[in-house]
Order: sequence, then C-alpha cells, then structure tokens
Amino acid sequence: MAKKVRKKARRKTRAPRKKTITIAPALGKAIEKSLTVRKPDYDGRKLRLVLGNLLFFIIIFVLSTILYTISAADFYKSLFFMLSFIFGIFSIALLMVLLVFVFIRVMNNK
Repeated sequence: MAKKVRKKARRKTRAPRKKTITIAPALGKAIEKSLTVRKPDYDGRKLRLVLGNLLFFIIIFVLSTILYTISAADFYKSLFFMLSFIFGIFSIALLMVLLVFVFIRVMNNK
C-alpha cells in the first residue's frame, strides 16, 4: 500500500535584502562582501510561551516570598529567601524578553 506523505506547511518569509560592504584590511586589498539583512519575525507562539513562563515564575516567586515571611526556622527562611531571589531574577529576565517581543511586534506593524 502506498502511504500518503503530508507536506509541511511553509512559513511566509520575507525576502532578505542584500547589502554590500567593503572591508579594507590594513595591508591588503579591499574586499567586497554581500550580506543579507532580515527584519526579525514576530511569532505569536513564542510570545505565548514567554508569557506563560513569566506567569509561572511570578506565582512561584510570590509563593516562596510568602513562605519566607511565615517560616520560623532559620533553614527554611534561608531556603525560601534563596528560592524567591532566584525566581525573582528569572521573572525579571522573562519580563525583559517579553518587552523585546512587544517592541518587535510594534516595529513590524509600522
């Protein structure tokens, strides 16, 4: 029996622009090279992934901060302080990535 092969859907890609630059080495001849310059693509799946991870780490950060304030033992205080510190740093990093995606989306719409 012959199997049907499903073709993958191709993404729409913008045609990259060609740009020629001249490289002048100190002791040699000038060399011309062509570079391709592309605008960054906006992908909604990546934005949803970053947003979901951001919400997850914010919830864990808040939970570990609450547990840090209500715990009495020194070990647990140290543990929850470190956890809240690490999850807070991850949340800030994901917030920066989210802002980059938002700026890419705004710049692509102009």
